[in-house]
Amino acid sequence: MHLEQSSNSSSLGEATDFKRVFSSYLSRRFAPINEAYNEANMRWEQVKDSGWLVQKVKEWLTWVFLWWSSGKRARYFEEDWGSVELTL
Repeated sequence: MHLEQSSNSSSLGEATDFKRVFSSYLSRRFAPINEAYNEANMRWEQVKDSGWLVQKVKEWLTWVFLWWSSGKRARYFEEDWGSVELTL
């Protein structure tokens, strides 16, 4: 009985630590994910109901947007969440 209590208490401590680490991860990771979602949703909504000419202009200007946002996308892809130190 004594061994069971000690193993249960260590697993409870590990679960609590896991919850704190996961909470820390979510607090750091949720904002960029939400920002990317909002940006993608905005782009989707803009092209949903546009006419032929407007659509062609947007297709020609796509390269400008890709060039303009390349730095932000590069920083996003360079993030290594495996090496981020999560505080407890």
